[in-house]
Amino acid sequence: MGTLQTISLIGSTQTLAWASSYYLPAVLAAPVAKELETGEPFFFLCFSAALLIAALVGPRAGRWIDQRGGRVVLPITNLMFAAGLTMLALWVLQWVMDFMTPPSPRLCFFMA
Repeated sequence: MGTLQTISLIGSTQTLAWASSYYLPAVLAAPVAKELETGEPFFFLCFSAALLIAALVGPRAGRWIDQRGGRVVLPITNLMFAAGLTMLALWVLQWVMDFMTPPSPRLCFFMA
């Protein structure tokens, strides 16, 4: 692969990564906040906290990759990501179960 192709490929993937990581939450803030019955400021507070955690963990993760190689670290980070998504899914499931469990006034309202 030539230099121009390599630069184009890396640039494209970096642009997509930035778009999905930083610009997408700005677009989704209002619908997510409405769905979770919170305000947009709380959504951005949580997103900012996630960015702060990433900034604090980043240097250590970089050293770990340098010491052990990406083939060891990448599966571990994927497992951590999967654990976070699982916790989010369970939280949403708990919210749904709380909503549907009698004698919820909300359920009684929908049954009337």
